[in-house]
Amino acid sequence: MGWRSRCCHRGHASLPSCGSGEDQDTADASIQGTAGELVLVLYGRIPVDSLKVEGDRCVFDLLLAWDPDA
Repeated sequence: MGWRSRCCHRGHASLPSCGSGEDQDTADASIQGTAGELVLVLYGRIPVDSLKVEGDRCVFDLLLAWDPDA
C-alpha cells in the first residue's frame, strides 16, 4: 500500500492509494521508506538517495524545490 500524488505546473493533487494487485498508472518515480524517513526527506533532513528510489530521480528534486505559495 502506498500514497500517490501528481504534481504539475498547476499544483499538487493527492490520488487514491493503491493496494497490491490493483491496476496502477505507471509512475515516473517512486521512493520507499518508513513514514518517518519520508517526512525527513520532505523536510530536507536526510537526502532522497538515502532511501530506495526507482525511476526519474529528478521528480523528487522538483517536488522538494516546489513552492506551493508561488
